[in-house]
Amino acid sequence: MTDPQGPPPSPVPEPRRPAPPPSGPGSTLRQLVRSQAGNRPGSATDYLRGAAHLDRWFRDAVIKELAENPHRLPPPSYGMDLAAVLKECFLARREVATRALLLLVPPVLMLPVSPAGSIVPLLLVLFVQLVRTALRRLKDTLGRRREPDGDPGSRSGQGVVTLLLLLVLVWALWNVIRLSQAALNALASGFAGESRHLVAVLLVLAGWTAVASVYRYRMEHRLYALAVGRGTEHPDPPAAAARLAEIRAQQADPDVVYSDYAPFVGAGIELDHWSFAIELVPDLEKRGDGVTDRRAAFNVPEVHARIRRELLRFGEGESYPGDRLRGLQVDDYVMKSGKRLGPSSDWSGSGPGTPFHAMAPAARREAADMLRTSPDGPAGETWWPDSLDVFAEERLRHYLTVRVGSWGDEVVLTVFSRVQMQGGLLFLESRAFLLPPIARAYHLIDDILPPRDTKDWTDLIGSAFTSAFSMVADAPADLSASSRTKTRTARSTFWYDRMCKTDRPVDHGPAYSVRELAAEPHYQQLFQEMDVHRFLKSVQTRTVTAVRLSLSDAGYRTSEYDARTTVLFDRSVHVHGTLHGNVQTGDHSRADHRNVTTPQPQVGPTAGGGTTASNQRS
Repeated sequence: MTDPQGPPPSPVPEPRRPAPPPSGPGSTLRQLVRSQAGNRPGSATDYLRGAAHLDRWFRDAVIKELAENPHRLPPPSYGMDLAAVLKECFLARREVATRALLLLVPPVLMLPVSPAGSIVPLLLVLFVQLVRTALRRLKDTLGRRREPDGDPGSRSGQGVVTLLLLLVLVWALWNVIRLSQAALNALASGFAGESRHLVAVLLVLAGWTAVASVYRYRMEHRLYALAVGRGTEHPDPPAAAARLAEIRAQQADPDVVYSDYAPFVGAGIELDHWSFAIELVPDLEKRGDGVTDRRAAFNVPEVHARIRRELLRFGEGESYPGDRLRGLQVDDYVMKSGKRLGPSSDWSGSGPGTPFHAMAPAARREAADMLRTSPDGPAGETWWPDSLDVFAEERLRHYLTVRVGSWGDEVVLTVFSRVQMQGGLLFLESRAFLLPPIARAYHLIDDILPPRDTKDWTDLIGSAFTSAFSMVADAPADLSASSRTKTRTARSTFWYDRMCKTDRPVDHGPAYSVRELAAEPHYQQLFQEMDVHRFLKSVQTRTVTAVRLSLSDAGYRTSEYDARTTVLFDRSVHVHGTLHGNVQTGDHSRADHRNVTTPQPQVGPTAGGGTTASNQRS
């Protein structure tokens, strides 16, 4: 007979906590996991070093921002080594200058032997360059005409430009063909008596092909080494050594100098922002010893310290070693406007040799007295941002900066959080930014293999021959690039010294971020988006939890705080697309609509060039 109550419940198994994963190189389980996961992608720094060789526009943009305008203070380079990228740009420029010099040797050597044999290849180069330039301009003009948001009046103007470009293209083709025909006639008349003219032409083309082949072979080896993580570390070029050392010192500094409405330049695209304020109401149910003193001592540095401790808990322990949240970084950034009197060495930087470093010991002792902390304790390490929290100076803003890098540091999430208190009111704000992945064109280094067999060598020589004409056309610009940079740097330095001596303010903020220029404004796969969403929610949840714990420990009521965070995370409205008008949610909510347009970060190669096929391997 069956039991009407059913079989007895099975005993509840004892909870078993797994041991930490083995980390030794001899672990079979660890080797199995790594082999199944596949090779990790290259680092962001390696891809950008490769971009210095692949993209002429990117190389010139990096040198212009970092070397030709030395008074500008670069923004933080999240997940990359900015000095290494700049050095690679100088090395790439030196390589193409050497290539340009060698490409000019064959026609010069053949000029005494056969002037016609030297001129014909140059006319072919002129023809290729004119066609390439006209087609590129025509393509850009047609592309702008197809933009759906374009102005009709602007489109009509672009139509006129298109027609003019077509006429110029036809005129250029006609003149090049006419000149080429005259040169060929002269060459043919010379061939009737001897073959030295034809030999001169072939030797010039062969010389160009040889130079282009050697250059491509060296570049492919260099890009392959970067792709596999074995890139060569070259010494700093003597002419740029001082600037590279200066950039390294600036990147290690917590100061963030910004220009105009761009305090978060370098962090990428804004993903999310929110803020709210609550009244600090004492919790009358908490009447224990010291509650009144804790309320009186409650301050912004204390809340920031609690947020910092709670966020760093993501990296504690040995569990889940592959989780990118374990590598979360928490920094204290100080935002300061770059529009001020120079020289910048008077007010920027905190390392040895700076005025800040000279005044720091005495200021640190005063900060310890003001904050009632030990100057040598853990709190003493953050005496400067804590002091700014107490001073509440609007021109020096302290932000707790949380950074999570993933996918080889190609996808970097940065969250800026800040607490303010005044008159019994606590204000909490947060802004999240995303550095999107590096452009796919710069991932070309992952597909490069040095030549090994006859087919590889044949392909290399064939591509070298076809690219030799564009290389010769670029030779004058490549040879003069270094002198142009020296001239622009000297001119910028002279102007800056003059502005400093006459007490005129100078904008020391960066014009753009190198890392943002190399990105493309979208994810490259779904898992990247899912990871960023998880990181953002984890950081935001831990941040608001830390503030709530601080309020509770200080003896304040948390009911209003809980209500605000509930609306923020559970009943918020997310709008995708264009919003016109106001949106409201929750009880007694109010939405204000202001038509304000603010500058957006320049993400991707959109100004003056880019990662097009015509720019590759230049």
